[in-house]
Amino acid sequence: MSELVAGRFALVDRIGAGGAATVWRAYDHRERKYCAAKLAKGTSADVLVRVVREQGVRLTHPHVLSPYTWAAGDDGVLVASELVRGGTLLALVRDHGALPWRYAAEIVLQLLSALDHVHSAGLLHRDVKPSNVLMEATGTGAPHARLADFGIAYPTNGPRLTEVGFVVGTPGYLAPEILAGHPPQPSQDLFALGVLAWQLFAGEERPERRSGTTAPPGVPGPVWTVMSRLLDTDPRQRSDAGELHAHLAHVLSGNPLHLPAISPVTGEPIEVYDVLGALPGSGLPVTKVDTRSQKPRRALVFGGIGVLLAAAATAGTLLLGEENPATPNPPPATGAARADIKVDDPCNWQDVANQETSSTGVLVRCVRQSNGDYRWKPVG
Repeated sequence: MSELVAGRFALVDRIGAGGAATVWRAYDHRERKYCAAKLAKGTSADVLVRVVREQGVRLTHPHVLSPYTWAAGDDGVLVASELVRGGTLLALVRDHGALPWRYAAEIVLQLLSALDHVHSAGLLHRDVKPSNVLMEATGTGAPHARLADFGIAYPTNGPRLTEVGFVVGTPGYLAPEILAGHPPQPSQDLFALGVLAWQLFAGEERPERRSGTTAPPGVPGPVWTVMSRLLDTDPRQRSDAGELHAHLAHVLSGNPLHLPAISPVTGEPIEVYDVLGALPGSGLPVTKVDTRSQKPRRALVFGGIGVLLAAAATAGTLLLGEENPATPNPPPATGAARADIKVDDPCNWQDVANQETSSTGVLVRCVRQSNGDYRWKPVG
């Protein structure tokens, strides 16, 4: 049975969860197509601020995934975007480990193009990481990456709303100048992309944040020259996504991508398959109707959402730092106890911010420690 939100979106099956939101495969009756519907439950100010930011982004680019509309329901707000069927880039790295260097470089090239478009539109993404990159289901063909989740995006020409001392982003992907208190800049997105690139090439967390990091095995020198600029501690070396995209494209022009790409770890072809599968059941029967619907809007970036902004301001959280994404709201626990997880046990960098139920029934979260280790720590 499908729930109808705002008289328009029929929720079919849940395909993801994180923070205060769940993501559903949904049918948009107005557009007559399936979509990905992020449903933010509740009306707390931090949820509203995120929705205001994300729904305000309207970008058209083959490697960017931004919402096309939104709607308010009885107990939350829904943001709709295209349905991307290949899962996250993080899942691809979890499945295959280190990717073939040319395949990984193709993904980085696409994301540089995406960031060039985002920055040219006057926006900063501020949370570039593998779990925020979705993959089209291309099988063993060439990868097609889409930069997604603009929930903490920031207009470069807008007022600085963050309180001094608050850090926005995800630990491990933050540029050194962010931690030094510098204002948001495009170079910070590019540093995060450099960390992501390292993970694709090496299949593991970057060991230490410093310039001059040695290239992972098998990565050609000219390619690593571009990557090392992304990871440079001097933001002037990574100030322009368009320039870095052109540089990498030139380097790769003499090295065509051979398909299928073969994993250097398993020796098997890299495959981005359809993780969603067939629609459950048939038809879309409705069990609940919400008559409050939103007319389509064609607002400019971050424009025209006065009601939501007023609600957020009333609650006193129009400071971006109030939500402090550097310690992000984690996905909900899976519920079933994990016999292999105990409080203070080590966890993997890929599990950072995930919540699980430990073998003793304690709700735990994977947290990065000051010494760089990751441990399962009690929540709350």
